[in-house]
Amino acid sequence: MSWDILVHAASSPPQPVDEMPSDWKPLPLGSRSDVQAKISAVLQGTRWEDGGWGEYDKNGISLEFNLAGSEPLDGIMIHVRGGGDLFPLLKEFSARYGWYVLLPGEWMHHAATPEAEWMDFQDYRDQVTVPADEKPARGFLAGLKRRLLGPSA
Repeated sequence: MSWDILVHAASSPPQPVDEMPSDWKPLPLGSRSDVQAKISAVLQGTRWEDGGWGEYDKNGISLEFNLAGSEPLDGIMIHVRGGGDLFPLLKEFSARYGWYVLLPGEWMHHAATPEAEWMDFQDYRDQVTVPADEKPARGFLAGLKRRLLGPSA
């Protein structure tokens, strides 16, 4: 199960999703090879396959890049799996290339707590994908116990 986000380019930060004009169009990101090179400059070790698919795995986080579509690319999709600190990576793309990240429901630069949304997704994913007999106890006291005594507690 992945947390799917979109990346687009724009000359200025897009408006909040509920205020976006219906005729808004992103700027081109570039050719597939240009976009691959830009991603690889930020995420050294990204592996690319034919057809515009790329994969980056490091520090417990996995990013799968979908660069399919006609060129120049007007957007890319990133399928995020695992855990870890995702937002420094996304902020690097935004700052370096003028790319804007559309999280599920809102642009990252408008989201009040994007890190909390990512953590909520991870909690949901873990609830629906872990077998019932392997699910950790939930609730405040169970969480506190895990923090104090470790994840096996």
